Amino acid sequence: TVIRCPTVLLGRQVHYTRRKREEECFNGEMYERQVFMQNCPCTEANYECDYGYERQGLDGACVAIRAIKQEAPTDCPSGGEYTISNGYRRVAGDTCDANQGVNRLPTVIRCPTVLLGRQVHYTRRKREEECFNGEMYERQVFMQNCPCTEANYECDYGYERQGLDGACVAIRAIKQEAPTDCPSGGEYTISNGYRRVAGDTCDANQGVNRLP
Repeated sequence: TVIRCPTVLLGRQVHYTRRKREEECFNGEMYERQVFMQNCPCTEANYECDYGYERQGLDGACVAIRAIKQEAPTDCPSGGEYTISNGYRRVAGDTCDANQGVNRLPTVIRCPTVLLGRQVHYTRRKREEECFNGEMYERQVFMQNCPCTEANYECDYGYERQGLDGACVAIRAIKQEAPTDCPSGGEYTISNGYRRVAGDTCDANQGVNRLP
């Protein structure tokens, strides 16, 4: 018996019901033709090179031919996710299952978490590893201040926010003149209605600046 191999097109097999050639039958108006579709495991044939990558040879790997941006986007929300290309993408319209076959899909990375205007990165032991750190070992901590956003500020003393996301406006007379003990050549500050949240170290020069 000769049996045709299953045909896979764009990462899936589609099976239809059809009338046998020698049969005469009638399907009423309410008849719905059944279609069975199943995604198949991905193979190398389901992928093409992503933008900015080029295949080396007929069956070679996709390598970068231009600088590829790998850092997190500037508008990446805290706790969100972004992707970094591995040099491949599925052919347009392909629905193959990468989890059951060759996985060339982009790497998913969590957006950096920002707390009180800064990111803190720690080194830690891998869960499956057993290691010993001597008495002189110092755990490395990398801290970086992030650009300020509106979320890093609260209303200053004598100001009140108008609505949930409104501006901070004065609710009492605010003294704006120079203090009587201001030394010649010295400086003093005048509030703009905002102050950074207690403990916040965001960089106002690189973001929203509401400082006095």
